[in-house]
Amino acid sequence: MMRKNLDDAVDRLSDFYDRRGDNEVFIRIDVQDCQADLSTERRLLNRRTFPDVKWLYSHWERYLTKLYNLEDDSTPTIYLSPYDQGLYGAILGAELVVDKPMRIERTPFWIGSMTKPLEHFSLEELGWSEENPWLERFRSDLRYVAERARGRFGVGVLMTIDALNFVAQVLGITKALIWLYRRPDDAKRLMEFAFELNVRLVEMQRDIIDFTYKGGVFDFYGGWLPRRAVPMSVDLYNFCRPQMYTAMGRTYQQRLIDRFGGGIYHVHENGYHLIPELAKMRNVLAIWITDHNVPIHKVKALREMAGSIPLIIDCTKHQFLRGLREKTIERGVMYNIKAKNLSEANLLARKAKSL
Repeated sequence: MMRKNLDDAVDRLSDFYDRRGDNEVFIRIDVQDCQADLSTERRLLNRRTFPDVKWLYSHWERYLTKLYNLEDDSTPTIYLSPYDQGLYGAILGAELVVDKPMRIERTPFWIGSMTKPLEHFSLEELGWSEENPWLERFRSDLRYVAERARGRFGVGVLMTIDALNFVAQVLGITKALIWLYRRPDDAKRLMEFAFELNVRLVEMQRDIIDFTYKGGVFDFYGGWLPRRAVPMSVDLYNFCRPQMYTAMGRTYQQRLIDRFGGGIYHVHENGYHLIPELAKMRNVLAIWITDHNVPIHKVKALREMAGSIPLIIDCTKHQFLRGLREKTIERGVMYNIKAKNLSEANLLARKAKSL
């Protein structure tokens, strides 16, 4: 049992990524009363302990099952967020630290992780073991989820942590930025290593998930992506001039995109200056503007920065309805909004699709 309107949602997402939806308004909705109530477990979660996969899956299952009749352009996709960034440093032996849990769009909750900088790091000893305990646990957890989700829900791969993001995961943010200027050749060696690591991790995850749909893959960030495309980030380049991304990042990320047939980025407000650089790349499927309340009147300017690349915009329900009412809504854009309940969500989805 997957989503009732899954074929329609995937067909619309295919149009969105392939630039065939310039006259359409796309919509993904976070249904608030379907979110998990974690109040009784808050004390446990606030200890920042790494959650058990059975506990994680049970919450995802309850949440996505409630969305069976949702009519928007999302897909029922599970994401193992506790491994989101921390796994990459942990594979090299760094200490993994669980973030404080919080709620975000289209999930019952969000528990992320990072790693502390490696204290004794050597470029000469770069490598990882397949028996690394965190890698073994991740494989086991992913198998558990993939087996139970098969035929019911999609499972997304982790966001890639490559280029400068990976250097920061290993060295810490301050030292990573210093390396860009003072040790660029060493930074490039780490980025090259990160490319190979990300390729192997993505391929390992795809093999375990072993599920494609209509010529693509399910993805937490994009819902569904064509071919074997991957979710990507430029977060650490937000602190740099665009020229630094061009010189010390874009090449590595383009190789990842080429390897998997596409990439979808998320960009925060302090990274808007990077959007024109992303627009120059091949097979960037979409850019997700992740600021939660992007005013509708700013969407046109963001679209101009992105060129032909479709945008995913987080905005409020009131902003969205105002754009519909005043006929100022930008088409060819995916809008992420919140609704109180399923009835309200489906009403909003029908409004968007009727334009």
